[in-house]
Amino acid sequence: MLRALFAALGLMLLLSPAVVAQSSARRLIVSPEGPFTTLAAALQDAVAGDTIEVRGGVHPAIVVDKSITLEGVNDPVIDGGGDGTVVMLSAPNTQFRGFHVRGSGSEPDLDHSGIQIAAPDVVVENNHLSDVLFGIFAGNAPRAIIRNNDITSKATLPESRKGDGIRLWYSPQVLVEKNRVHESRDVVAWYTDGVTMRDNVIEQGRYGVHLMYANDAIIERNTVRDNSVGIYTMYSKDVRIDGNVVRGNRGPSGYALGFKDADNVDVSNNLIVDNRGGFFMDGMPFSPQGFGTVRDNIIAYNDFGVALLPSSRKNVFDGNTFWENVEQVTIEGGGSIEGNQWLGNYWSDYAGFDANRDGIGDSEYRADRTFETLVDREPRLRAFLYSPAAQAIEFAGAAMPIVKPQPKLIDSSPAMQPLPAPAQPVDNANPIGMAAAAAGLLGAGAVCITLARQQFTPATTALSAPMTTTKPEEQTTLSVASVHKRYGKFVALSGISFEVQAGEAIALWGANGAGKTTLIKAMLGLVSFDGQIHVCGRDARREGKAARRNIGYVPQDVTLYDMSVTATLSFFAQLKRAPAARVNALLADLGLSEHAAKPVPALSGGLRQRLALAIALLDNPPVLLLDEPTANLDAQAQRDYLALLSQLCHAQGKSIIFASHRLEEVEMLAARVLVLEQGKLADVLTPAQLLEKLMPNTRLALRVPEGKRDQALQHILQAGMAAHLNGRGTVVVDVPSTDRMKPLNVLGENGIPVLNFEMERGQPWK
Repeated sequence: MLRALFAALGLMLLLSPAVVAQSSARRLIVSPEGPFTTLAAALQDAVAGDTIEVRGGVHPAIVVDKSITLEGVNDPVIDGGGDGTVVMLSAPNTQFRGFHVRGSGSEPDLDHSGIQIAAPDVVVENNHLSDVLFGIFAGNAPRAIIRNNDITSKATLPESRKGDGIRLWYSPQVLVEKNRVHESRDVVAWYTDGVTMRDNVIEQGRYGVHLMYANDAIIERNTVRDNSVGIYTMYSKDVRIDGNVVRGNRGPSGYALGFKDADNVDVSNNLIVDNRGGFFMDGMPFSPQGFGTVRDNIIAYNDFGVALLPSSRKNVFDGNTFWENVEQVTIEGGGSIEGNQWLGNYWSDYAGFDANRDGIGDSEYRADRTFETLVDREPRLRAFLYSPAAQAIEFAGAAMPIVKPQPKLIDSSPAMQPLPAPAQPVDNANPIGMAAAAAGLLGAGAVCITLARQQFTPATTALSAPMTTTKPEEQTTLSVASVHKRYGKFVALSGISFEVQAGEAIALWGANGAGKTTLIKAMLGLVSFDGQIHVCGRDARREGKAARRNIGYVPQDVTLYDMSVTATLSFFAQLKRAPAARVNALLADLGLSEHAAKPVPALSGGLRQRLALAIALLDNPPVLLLDEPTANLDAQAQRDYLALLSQLCHAQGKSIIFASHRLEEVEMLAARVLVLEQGKLADVLTPAQLLEKLMPNTRLALRVPEGKRDQALQHILQAGMAAHLNGRGTVVVDVPSTDRMKPLNVLGENGIPVLNFEMERGQPWK
């Protein structure tokens, strides 16, 4: 009886759809000898479960919308010809391996990529990607596996224009391992929980790894070297960073490991060597119940070992080795770093003894160098490091305790021995340098003092971070409630109320005299008003100075002294008490470095606006106010300037409020438009709604292949749109501005490619 039952069950399993599909899976061969001579033909014939084996050759861009496996043999090439995305994987459970992918388009707004993953459970491995804007872009692709790929971007583009080597976007539980990403921009995981990155080599880019809203991330055993920034974690929690080698990251913000508003972070067993900074911590942990643990790391030969803002408290630094950093720990922004714990760390500048030989110093380690404390307050004093002046100040501090500052930190149980260096060289590109570092970490100080640092000057810095269209977690930075302003009998503002969130851009739209400039002056506290305005929680009327510290203001017409660009920035940096290092960083960020020695009157309008923006950004305010930001700029300077503002808003989370008369400016930058009429808030619209209101119609001129023109016209007419062919054979379509994509979608659904198109607004109906 049981035997018969099991036999019946076996028969049922054999007849199940899954088993039938598996048994019917085929291997399709693409080669010059056949049976398929083109990859396109094999893709058309394949069904779910099939494997396509491609044997050499060069093939055009593909879209894979079936759950199949593609395997390359003898290095087949898929070449996009410089247009669009090369390989689109849009079916779940697809596997793609063994190909050379090259020649994507160059439009970042269209996400032109070597490989795009747009489905769950896709595997991409053992591929070589070159001459592509973005490398592998996984968007809404949960559980993807990206393994053992060699990825580089377009060599001819500057670093700021290159795409990310790997970008993860809303793609939880992705595994990224054993890839080499080089000479591209960043490796990013944004809005992506549960990512694991391990055993990758990431070099010669901008951000080695950039996590933002990426909870439950594991970053382990990676080599991240010679980038501008090593591994940066923002707005994320439950992150583990373990066993990585992070070295040579020396951009203006050249942190090996950076943390901004991060929670529950465990950083252990990392080798952090020869960076501008080892750790940078701002708001870590972020929540009162959060934690940050820094344990058993080797932090050596960095300009500073750890930089802490006073907002970073409750971190535990346990068992680390701080070896010959120029400054072991520095305080950014003034104040103190009380509330952090320092236990059992090894300090190469510790001067105590271990009489009972228990491995713990008999006296506590105190970071209380007089000159070092002065440098924290005035970074320009770094020029006197190792000079007789610095030595004299230290001598005075030791001889006269009244001069000696309060210690920045106290380690009550300093270790007497450093951690052992890695057993084998971890940097295959420079084993001699790492051997020297290892010797120093083991105590051969005379050898390590001569360690040659590999210098790296990046093309761009964090300002050029890739733009997103999703704002950060909502946090109100500006609140305007029932604001009224009168000039005698004239009502300039009447009952204006709105809020602005972090990472949001708001446009003020209206005719001259509508109240835009008056509202900006009220937000700056430059005019009296009735009502309430709060900037980052500060009352603009009662706490005007504190509120203005959170605002960067760029007027329409900028008046500056006849000084050089650098001197101008340095002058305002002193007024704002901004660190001198911020000047050089902003020169690089805003593309002003090559103009640093020019006098201000010699600058073009676009460069003057960049300089004004740099001044506004000196103290890194969360809110930017701009009055007609591109009014005096030519078209190219306007696009470049708006791109900078967009990156500040969407990549760095700044709030931007700007007055404008230019519709294209509003479309590119704003999330909402506040329409002012005679001092009142008449409407709140999206840019698309404003466009529809002002210019309801759009004319599109679509260029399609010559043999497809009549067919394209008929499909568009059948879809209910007004259209005709012009004298050049171009299909001209009149549509509502809100339906600009409709004719493109209609042609795409009917297999007619659009080679190019032009758009005009406000055309009358035919």
